[in-house]
Amino acid sequence: AAAGRWLGAGETGGGAGAPPRLADETLHRFFIWCGADLGLPIQFHVGYGDRDIDLHRCNPLLLTDLLRALDPAGVPVMLLHNYPYHREAGYLAQVFPHVYADLGLATHNVGSRAPAVLAEALEMAPLRKFLFSSDAFGLPELYYLGTLLFRQALSRFLQARLVVDDMSYADAERVTRLIATDNARRAYRLPG
Repeated sequence: AAAGRWLGAGETGGGAGAPPRLADETLHRFFIWCGADLGLPIQFHVGYGDRDIDLHRCNPLLLTDLLRALDPAGVPVMLLHNYPYHREAGYLAQVFPHVYADLGLATHNVGSRAPAVLAEALEMAPLRKFLFSSDAFGLPELYYLGTLLFRQALSRFLQARLVVDDMSYADAERVTRLIATDNARRAYRLPG
């Protein structure tokens, strides 16, 4: 019935010609559990992004009961974007073995603050559960900017760890590989 209402209403969420926007809670639940039954990673866009969201309702901690329910399924749950709730997402990645996080579009939007925001995200997130994302869309320059700012932020984070002898160069290289590729390959079950 929910699918019929959604398809019959011809909702686009963005006006004529825009892709359909699915905002029905019943369908959300159905697709989440279909994904879990199929063993597929489940993605949640958390934090800011589209202007039709209510940011105070985008804290990933609100997903805690669902994350507990999904835990036995063993499917990866990807918390994407997360800003300004990046610390909360890091906490969830720490306490749930199947939860991963990234910063997504925050990196190119915070600009020169990207190193500080990344350091905050990594305060709680296990390094083996955090993923690079440019999350750019539209202008090609945003892909470049997101990648550049993330690379600079990660370099500063790792350099600070090296300076205080919190990690070795080999550790820094391993962390770079984890965040840049290996974590995504593992979570999305991609070939090496």
